[in-house]
Amino acid sequence: MSTSAPLPMPSGGDFGDTPDIEPDEIWKNRLRGKIESEFSSEVAKARRDKEQRLANRALPESERQLIETNFQAMMKSLARIADDRFKDELEIERQRRIVMGNMQQTQSAGSVDEENIELHVSDSFIRQQQKILDAIRRTSLFKLVKC
Repeated sequence: MSTSAPLPMPSGGDFGDTPDIEPDEIWKNRLRGKIESEFSSEVAKARRDKEQRLANRALPESERQLIETNFQAMMKSLARIADDRFKDELEIERQRRIVMGNMQQTQSAGSVDEENIELHVSDSFIRQQQKILDAIRRTSLFKLVKC
């Protein structure tokens, strides 16, 4: 019996028609695998906790159902957090590719305005950092609720 189950992950995004900024399926699958791997210990812990609680044969059926319901809620929460993380990291990669594409276009046009490139990169970096911070806050809130 496996101790971890794969978490449902989104399959695509809103930028499917823009190949220059949209990561390919190989990149997305690697990201999914990385996130699933990072969440596997949480999934395994939840599964172990459920199995330990259900091991008590004297539990009434209502208590068993409550344990199962709580387990399913935990799995949904983990899947939601993993999905949010996937979306956040995908958006960060898209923004990185947009910045890189803009820099390449500006340089190839022959009019490299270092100040504008720096401002654009800086604004993009700030947005990326905000997304990361938001993801951390969601995860931290999840851990607080979980306790």
